[in-house]
Amino acid sequence: MTHPIPFCILVMALAGSPATTHPAQTTTPNGSRAADIPIRNDVIQSGQPNLILGSLLGQTGLPAGVAQIHRCSVTSAANLNVKQGTTVLDATKAFADSNPDYRWSEDKGVINLIPATGFSLLDTRVRHFDLNATDKTATPELVLDELLRLPEVSQRAVELKLVPGLSQGGPGVYDEHPIPSEPIPIHIRFANVSLRQAFNLVARTFGHTIWIYAENECGGKTTYTVSVQKD
Repeated sequence: MTHPIPFCILVMALAGSPATTHPAQTTTPNGSRAADIPIRNDVIQSGQPNLILGSLLGQTGLPAGVAQIHRCSVTSAANLNVKQGTTVLDATKAFADSNPDYRWSEDKGVINLIPATGFSLLDTRVRHFDLNATDKTATPELVLDELLRLPEVSQRAVELKLVPGLSQGGPGVYDEHPIPSEPIPIHIRFANVSLRQAFNLVARTFGHTIWIYAENECGGKTTYTVSVQKD
């Protein structure tokens, strides 16, 4: 007997269309979720970009991604000062205004903050990826790590003289007393997208997720990692 699956997360992308990148004062495309969702608290903060982004998006449900440079594990501080009720769109513009080294973009509901200089590894084209799992066996961290181990990504890292680093994870919220539930199937399938678009697809699938790509320059070598921050 065949039993219907009550709920399934399915993400498919057969061809990648680039995310739209916005300078600080450019309006976002029509239909942007960021244009309508207000932030819940004042954000007056200086520190790592990923932590500021987490404070900004906390409780909004919007996924995101941020890339940042570490120099011997020290990250250049960013800053933001916005008031409760500001839309995510306007708050993200304010971040770009206050931190001109960064550019923001929105990729189908996923907010990205990337240094203006960019990261070549994030532009690597992923030929094909197909995941069939459940929320009990797959986590954003595991899927992102698997993407970094793809042959085309590893080869591009070698060409860029990048060395894999040790992922440190990120702050998150964990339920100490989870309520038992049935596994939710997760199917992620895409082809011919950039590594950044692939990261965004993972964040969109799992929700409430911020991916953090970092390159750490220290001791004459540059390592790269990806980690996850949950709101």
